[in-house]
Amino acid sequence: MTHLTDEILVMAKKRTPPKQIASTLRIHPNTVYQAIRDARRRGHDIPQFKTTRKPKAVDVVLPTKQIVLPLRLHSLLAAEAERRGQTPTEAAQRLLEAALLGTVVKS
Repeated sequence: MTHLTDEILVMAKKRTPPKQIASTLRIHPNTVYQAIRDARRRGHDIPQFKTTRKPKAVDVVLPTKQIVLPLRLHSLLAAEAERRGQTPTEAAQRLLEAALLGTVVKS
């Protein structure tokens, strides 16, 4: 290990955040992360640091099924949707609903 790696590991074992280590040693944060990752692989006991990332939003599950359209049909649908100020999904829903209510679903 190099002198720089030794310094990184000493600071990391003292629970100094990686970004602060990088700032103190005037090196890129990725260098610090890589040194810590390599040291952990070699068996060094380096604590995990709290992440500063915000949790990702949970994907919204839509109560719908998907259908596959040929590309040509999708482009026609997208053009019509744009003309009406709708998204292609909204336009498809409205068109299918109108078509199915008149033919498939009998009241």
